[in-house]
Amino acid sequence: MSQANLNDPPELELMAGYVLGDLSEAEAERLQSVLARDDRAADILHELEMTSAAVQLVTMGPDDDPMPSELAARIRAEGLRIVEHRADEAQRAAEKQRAAERQRSVGTVTVAAKGVSAREWVAWFCAAAALLLAVALWQHDPGATRPNVREARAALLRQSDSLLRIDWTPGKTPFDQPVSGDVVWDSESQTGFMRLENMPINDPTAEQYQLWIIDPQRDDEPIDGGVFDVTETGEVIVEIDAKLKVISPAAFAITIEKPGGVVVSSQERLPLLAAVN
Repeated sequence: MSQANLNDPPELELMAGYVLGDLSEAEAERLQSVLARDDRAADILHELEMTSAAVQLVTMGPDDDPMPSELAARIRAEGLRIVEHRADEAQRAAEKQRAAERQRSVGTVTVAAKGVSAREWVAWFCAAAALLLAVALWQHDPGATRPNVREARAALLRQSDSLLRIDWTPGKTPFDQPVSGDVVWDSESQTGFMRLENMPINDPTAEQYQLWIIDPQRDDEPIDGGVFDVTETGEVIVEIDAKLKVISPAAFAITIEKPGGVVVSSQERLPLLAAVN
């Protein structure tokens, strides 16, 4: 099967126009012709459709789960890379166009430069826009209590027959003001939640809270239960994000770590502990 030149803006513009829903009948026929003779075209069109759907989804509202800071940084960098790459290409194309115009100039008559159409920019920037929008709208306060998290915790309390529920107690470096709450954990479903009341607000650019699950049957080292922030006073519910399977937890501990958390904690700042009796 022959292949069309999908690096040409007109064919990319046809695909972008299809995704935007503004193709004329003639343009739709030309796009069908491209799809018929190029075995890559359908895949590229599918990717554009998926990207468009991603943009629509992220603009509907933030997701229920916090995006890890390292992943957000990688996605943001990739989005910016796409934008910068296209900007460099556009600049080189403009310089090439100007050079060609100077060669074609006769007297005072000069060929006008062709502008970049809206569809071409959509075709090139759609992926970058989706990535950047995803970061902007997905990142939110993972420490704040959300109704669905509260409901999920309540459902776990109702449904689990093997549930652990342990109250928080002061750790070796307690907070100045008492913090109450509890941990609920179900080893069968590997799900659980932390409930914290009057937890001090942290500055995520300076330090973050990190949960550790002590499970001697699993390993001598505590299991990372996830990094989280607290940005408001009152009751906060955080879902536990255990990085390894928990077999039989003996205790849960919260430490204060550098932004992004650590792989192994020195436990120098351990304000809260919930030990299984």
